[in-house]
Amino acid sequence: MTKPRVAVVEDDDDLRENLLYFLKARGYPAWGAGNGEAFFRRLETDEIDVLLLDVGLPGEDGYAIARRAAQRRTMAVIILSGRDTANDRLNGLNCGADLFLVKPVDLREIMACIDRLWLKRSVGANN
Repeated sequence: MTKPRVAVVEDDDDLRENLLYFLKARGYPAWGAGNGEAFFRRLETDEIDVLLLDVGLPGEDGYAIARRAAQRRTMAVIILSGRDTANDRLNGLNCGADLFLVKPVDLREIMACIDRLWLKRSVGANN
């Protein structure tokens, strides 16, 4: 089974690289960016199926990026944030995120969420 293409937008270099290493080791085509500008620039040439997105980013924050990304109906958006209030989660979901996960998150849970959202969108696109 083909794995979904994933982008990780996270300004913490170590966390971004750990997520990418984990995903690539399990067969996911994945790339990363440290901010929204770099993400959208790379997205012009490397389409993705799922976006893992931090909220607290330099420049454009994750909520604004989620709004822009959600306009692409084929891309699932998962916010990974240390912000854990109900208002933060609701803001993320209202900005178009499919899921809002609070850090720290077990990497296996992230992988399960990616697969579930991708399968859900793939099935919906074929109906």
